[in-house]
Amino acid sequence: MELPQESINKLRKLAEGSDGGITYEELEKEYIEFFNDKFVQEDESFIDDASRHDYTLMRTLAQFKKRPPVSPHSVIPIGVDSVRKDQTTGIKRTSLFVLDSKSGKNRRLSLQGDICDVVKDISFNCLYENVMLSKFRDSNDLSADDRAVFKNPISIDTKAEDLVESLGLKTVNIKEAQDDENHSRVDAKGWPIKTDWYAIRGIIRSIRRSKEDAESEWGSYKIFDRTVDPTAEPTIDAKGNKHYPGMSLWIAPMLMQYPVYSDCIFLGTIGKNPKTNEVSMNCYSVLPIHVEHEEE
Repeated sequence: MELPQESINKLRKLAEGSDGGITYEELEKEYIEFFNDKFVQEDESFIDDASRHDYTLMRTLAQFKKRPPVSPHSVIPIGVDSVRKDQTTGIKRTSLFVLDSKSGKNRRLSLQGDICDVVKDISFNCLYENVMLSKFRDSNDLSADDRAVFKNPISIDTKAEDLVESLGLKTVNIKEAQDDENHSRVDAKGWPIKTDWYAIRGIIRSIRRSKEDAESEWGSYKIFDRTVDPTAEPTIDAKGNKHYPGMSLWIAPMLMQYPVYSDCIFLGTIGKNPKTNEVSMNCYSVLPIHVEHEEE
């Protein structure tokens, strides 16, 4: 399909002014899809192709939103946060954690809106090549929108211990995790830096899941290791909840694939709740060691 010269000029100017946020080819594709829409082709309000092109150009320009420039990245998803819906805006948000194939570093990939649904089909510990992502100006974090396509994952055979070593993570037990020196660094607001991970190996003692609504959910594991006194009395918090010996891990429900008494390595940030002084982990990745699967 050949576009009118005026439409070509307008689309080229828009692409050039987007700072790499969108290409002419992408705009042209949208334009052609709009032009061939049943409404544009069949509605009696359009008297000829000239009126159809005029409407299509205005619609293409009106739909454009300036977006940050993107570039191809080869990444290996290694962890994920819970999907949460902002109570004020209603927008869904989550984070993927990806291993940058070039630097070998753990990077946070921020997702918001409908793109959050991609985490449901992500294959972890697999290489995705040429994913179009943008980079935050003031950090090492990445961001994704509908230009990011995760397809054709390449399986990578990596042992749990090898992944921990490649990430350069410090491994601590539950007793050592109580020490401030083994807590994740915090940002200016006092929140743990989401990529400052530790590794803890333990056995799952109990499992909890909860949904705040249809699109916000969370889960938790209570884990136990040989440094925990099994005879210690449970504590009761201000809300009357009973806490048994061990360590609490807050975790995305989609990662809760392992039953009670599974022996795993848990990766994530460690911090202390300033109100309760309880030390816990925000767990973003689970590496199974010994798992007894139920017989079907």
